[in-house]
Amino acid sequence: MRKQINKYKTYLFAFGILILLSCNQSSKSRQQNLNEVIAKDFLINLSQSEFDSALVQMDPYLIERADKSKLDISIQKLSEKIISDFGNSPKISFISSEKTIHEGFEASFLIYKIESKQRFGYYFFYLNDQTTKILLVSEFAMAKEKRW
Repeated sequence: MRKQINKYKTYLFAFGILILLSCNQSSKSRQQNLNEVIAKDFLINLSQSEFDSALVQMDPYLIERADKSKLDISIQKLSEKIISDFGNSPKISFISSEKTIHEGFEASFLIYKIESKQRFGYYFFYLNDQTTKILLVSEFAMAKEKRW
């Protein structure tokens, strides 16, 4: 009888651990999903020349360190590049993310593929995990033509 009780305690303990792990995973998934939406929305805003909406998604730390006029010009140039390369309604796909440190902040590194019918390219982001705002966005390499 005692062995059977210990057996049930072991199963109950293992079940409890599984529940705790699934709760933690669920929390991570929500944070990751939020980061994915923020970065994708940023690219959409830029492809539609919505500069104010894009700036709202930038981290206050970045905005404080940047010269406002230079930041505005950088956002505008990035928007022009995206529109020139992919048009106003590109297809944007999440590729991957990793937890890391960027400029001393706990951050998420995200990679996106952005494409039109003729071209494709990749952009990466660092998002501040505390503020869920963008610390850095950049293109991996020049947009490439698709082969047919």
